[in-house]
Amino acid sequence: MAEIGNFLMYFIMMAVQGTAMLFFANEGSRRPRFRLRYVAGLIACVVFSFVLRGEWGGPYQTWLSTGMFLLTIAWYLLCCGDRALRAAYNIFSGILLRLAASSLANFPLLIIPDRDMGYGSNWIIMPLMHLLVGTLLLLLLDHVMIREIRRNREFAPSLPQMIVMLLLVMSLLAYLGMTQNAIPLSLFYGVRGGLCLLMLMLFYLVWRQARTLAQNALEKRMDEEKLRHYADLGDVIQTMNIKAHDLRHQIRTLETGSVVTEQVISELTGAVANYERYIRTGNDTLDVLLTDAALRCERAGIDADFRVDGTCLAFVGTADLNALFGNAVDNAIRYLETLPEPDRLFWISCSQNGGFIRLRFENRLLTRIAMSENGTPVTTSSDPLSHGFGTQSIRAIAEKYGGSAVFTAEDEVFTVCVVLPAGAV
Repeated sequence: MAEIGNFLMYFIMMAVQGTAMLFFANEGSRRPRFRLRYVAGLIACVVFSFVLRGEWGGPYQTWLSTGMFLLTIAWYLLCCGDRALRAAYNIFSGILLRLAASSLANFPLLIIPDRDMGYGSNWIIMPLMHLLVGTLLLLLLDHVMIREIRRNREFAPSLPQMIVMLLLVMSLLAYLGMTQNAIPLSLFYGVRGGLCLLMLMLFYLVWRQARTLAQNALEKRMDEEKLRHYADLGDVIQTMNIKAHDLRHQIRTLETGSVVTEQVISELTGAVANYERYIRTGNDTLDVLLTDAALRCERAGIDADFRVDGTCLAFVGTADLNALFGNAVDNAIRYLETLPEPDRLFWISCSQNGGFIRLRFENRLLTRIAMSENGTPVTTSSDPLSHGFGTQSIRAIAEKYGGSAVFTAEDEVFTVCVVLPAGAV
């Protein structure tokens, strides 16, 4: 029974730890065939625990525990592809959650006569307690903070912050390991569980700070874009006023029977064209984004048509609008630049119909695009861990406002269709 208890105990510990790591991961980071990969990782944990079931508690305990941690980390990397800092954040958050759950689950050792974990009458009680407490703690923290972290893939603490946090956690665990036999068992488990939960909250607060700093930087950049937009618009208006003054003189010349020169006509046409490049949607943020997109399209020889009613997107935050339109526009322009000029076609439309807002980004498509299991296009970049976040961000923003995003590649057209409830909050 002792070996069975050890097998169940350490398998459940690894299952809780690996699942907790994956709970923190954004769905957009999941690799193709995620469920199959998850099951494969779970089976590896079963095999690891079963083969070494007789060694737990022996002289190789430290090495086996290290192997358990490394196996769950490999499980995470098998299932998810994230930037290094975000992956480290998710992994260590999962480890802290499992340690907290393990500490809380061990309290019954204080009231059950047989206190040897996994042995005697406790061989089935303790593994079940670990599973129960781990599941309850995971669901509770998912409601409190994990869900928020999971929905925002693009934010992660900086490297110095991660180093400080990891050194703090490692120091904490090392200290607890040295004092385990020097303090009462109840105090040890209480202190370890409380400190692990405290570290989880610290991790969460650092993540929120990273998100706030990123959003502030984005809003600052948007403000700078607006200032540049209005300054450029003022220059164009001034140019138009000058040309209008010249046109009045030309009209007077026409009244005397003279002819307007082609140079004047060309200058007036150019001024009008510059004025028309400034897109007005009724939403200041979109005006800047789409005007910049139109200028980029012109420079790249892309035939673009933007028909956007920005007033119906007034409830969408500045950062979310920038990410939504910025990612879609960047992806489309980056691809269209690789096509022959006659095929460089790009359309954006946005309108409200009843209680829903339909936003569509469409561009010409001459190559085949593979779609992942979750319905997003698979990046063609040679560095998939650094690219391919754009479509995931678009879907995350749509879901944040209670909507959905669908990606299709049909009839030589790639389409991103975002549907949002009107006035969602």
